Amino acid sequence: MIVHPNKFSEKNSMQTKLLAYSSATSLFLAFSQHADAQVIYTDIDPDIIVDAPAGIYNLDLDNDATIDFIFSASSVGLFTVTDYGANVLYATHAVMADPQNLNSIAATTAGVSGFAYPYVFAESANISAGLQFKNTSFQSLAFNFHALVSSSVYNTIHAYGNWLDGETDKFIGLKLIKDGNTHYGWARLDVATDNKSFTIKDYAYEATAGVLIHTDIMDAIDDVPADKNISIFSFNNVLTISFGENINYPTTLFIFDITGNIILQQHLFNTKNEIDLSKFAASVYIVKVQTEKSVNTVKIQVIK
Repeated sequence: MIVHPNKFSEKNSMQTKLLAYSSATSLFLAFSQHADAQVIYTDIDPDIIVDAPAGIYNLDLDNDATIDFIFSASSVGLFTVTDYGANVLYATHAVMADPQNLNSIAATTAGVSGFAYPYVFAESANISAGLQFKNTSFQSLAFNFHALVSSSVYNTIHAYGNWLDGETDKFIGLKLIKDGNTHYGWARLDVATDNKSFTIKDYAYEATAGVLIHTDIMDAIDDVPADKNISIFSFNNVLTISFGENINYPTTLFIFDITGNIILQQHLFNTKNEIDLSKFAASVYIVKVQTEKSVNTVKIQVIK
């Protein structure tokens, strides 16, 4: 017998509709300091810990007062039986994600047929059209169906999910449908080792439709250099990257195409750097300049 959270999640779903938005303080800002920056980042301060038995967090990815994704933590005792004189409690611990409306989550279906299991992304991953996204309800980050034969002895019967048994500072990939257009985003989470709680820390989305977004921890967002320190622009298919000071720290240039593939990667050593884009196909590209102090991302276009 396979038991899955969908079988008992209807109660949680009804509770969700009655919950108000989190009162956490948030910071909304463009990720880059340039006028064409498109990544909108929200810092949840303080971080929010959501616990079982029926904890829920409503994620409004683009902050428009509409719930886009619902995250939940549950711990449910299903039934107790007596086996050879001992009471055995069959129960589940689960952390779930439920995309709302037409939104979806980067996930695999490798597991129980008909269910979805969100991927775990580390920092500097690309969330883009090249991933598999699922709109399935109640996707399992971590799901454990077990028998509790004493106060501390568990016998796992079924366990599913890429976040199973805990993850720290990892990202879930999100696809948001906004005004009929596709936008990519992420949320950064911790999932507890007992699969009974999670912590949500921050989230972001790319405001330009169809353009990839990178997973980045933005704890030092206030230290991102201002425009006068780093300038990134393209003109006549020449990309210019200028620094307002000598470069005495590691600096790397990445250029991605719109599907998330790295087209160019190289180190920068000069205060002014020019990259010939004439051999690039006509398209939109993402330029990322990463230093030990900041990550600056801008969108450029090659025109033929």
